[in-house]
Amino acid sequence: MTAQMNILLVSALDRAEHLRSITGAPILLSVVAVSILLCLDYRRRSMSNRYNNDEERTCLVIGGGLAGLAACSNLRSLDKRVKIILVEPKEYFECIWSSYRSIFDEKTADRSLFDLEAFCKAYRVQHVKQKVSKLKATSAVLGNGENIEFNVAFVGVGAETSCQSLGLNSNSLKQQKTDWAAVKDDGYTMMARKAQMKSEGDKLVKSPSVVIIGGGIVGCELAGDLVNVKKNLQKQQQQGKNANSLINSNVTLIHSGPYLCNRELGPKASQMVHSDLEKAGVKIILNERANIVSEKKIVQLQSSERTTLDADEVVMTVGVSPANSFMDRSWLDEKGWIQVDDSFCVVGISAAGRIFAAGDCCTLLPNSGSQVLHNAHIFARNLYLALNYHSKQQQQQQRENGRTNASSSSMKLW
Repeated sequence: MTAQMNILLVSALDRAEHLRSITGAPILLSVVAVSILLCLDYRRRSMSNRYNNDEERTCLVIGGGLAGLAACSNLRSLDKRVKIILVEPKEYFECIWSSYRSIFDEKTADRSLFDLEAFCKAYRVQHVKQKVSKLKATSAVLGNGENIEFNVAFVGVGAETSCQSLGLNSNSLKQQKTDWAAVKDDGYTMMARKAQMKSEGDKLVKSPSVVIIGGGIVGCELAGDLVNVKKNLQKQQQQGKNANSLINSNVTLIHSGPYLCNRELGPKASQMVHSDLEKAGVKIILNERANIVSEKKIVQLQSSERTTLDADEVVMTVGVSPANSFMDRSWLDEKGWIQVDDSFCVVGISAAGRIFAAGDCCTLLPNSGSQVLHNAHIFARNLYLALNYHSKQQQQQQRENGRTNASSSSMKLW
C-alpha cells in the first residue's frame, strides 16, 4: 500500500507542476488537491475491483419466469460486471395470466410471448437452454450432464399444473405426441407454444360439452371466454359464414367453495361474477368437489347424490404442484415447496446462505406476480450482498492458503 501511495504522490507532483504552470496556483496547494483526488479515485477503484472479478463472481438463475427475469434485471442494475447465467429450457417468456385468453385469441397469444434472447442481450445474461437435474450448494448439474459452478443462485421455477393451456408445466410440450410439439432438443420454441395454445383452444371450442373444475379467477375467466367464443361462432354459423362447424355452448363450472373466487373476491364481487357467467350461459355448481372417473370424461360429484356428468372435455384449474425435484430434500417442506426465510434465503445448513428463491416455487409470496415484482429489488439486493460476502470469503481463504476459518464475519441481508 505504501509503494502504491508513493507512486500516486509522485504522479500528483507531476500533475501539480503542470497545473501550476497553467494557472500560476501555488504548487503545495496543487499537490494537496490532486493527491486527494487521486487517493479517492484509488480507493473507489480498489473497492470496485474488490468484488468485481468476473471469474469469481457468478450468479445462477434457474427459471425464466417472472421471478427469474426480475432477479436478473435487478441484479444487473446493482452490479454491471457479475456473470449471470439463466437456465431455462424455453426460448421465450410467457405472461401466464393471459394464457386462458391466448388459447382463443391469436393476437393475445402473440402479445403474451416474449423472446428471451432480446432480454438476455439487453441485460447481458447468458441463456442456457437446459433444465437443472440436481442443485448443490455451489454447483448445478444440468439435464445434459454439464456442471455449472456459482457463488450464489436464485430459484424461480414456478409451479406445475395439469391445465395444459396455462403452459406452467414445461415438461408438457415434450410429453405430448402431437403435431404442435415441434421442439428442439435444447429448448422449447415460441412456434410450438403458439401451436399448443391454438390446439387447446380449438379443442375446447369444438367440444359440445365442457366441464371446468375450479371456480377461482382462472376458472371463471376461462368459462367466460369460452362461452363467449362459442356464442360468436354460433352467430357466424347462423349467418352462413362458418356453416361447416357445429358449435355447442354447453359449459359447466364446478367449484368447491361457497361462492366463486372465494379466495380472491368478497361475496358482493363474487355475486357479480356469478351473475355475469350465468347470463352468458355457464352452468355453475357450488359447494361440490369432482373427480374424473374414466377416460370418457365422466365427472362424478362427491355429494351424497353421487351425481355424474358426461363431458367431452374436462379442464382442471385447481391446485398446483411443486416442480422442485432437483432441490435437496432438506430445503423443502413436507409438501415439496422450497422453504425460505424473510430474506428469500433458502432454509438449510447445506444451502450455506448461497441459494435464494421467490415466487410460486417457495413458501414466501406464492401465487402473486405483483408481490414478486414489488419485492424484486429486495431479493436482488440480497443476491448482491451474498455475492460480495462469499467473494470476500473466497479471496481471504485463497490468501490464507486454504485455511477453512478465513473470517468470523457474518452475512447481513435485507
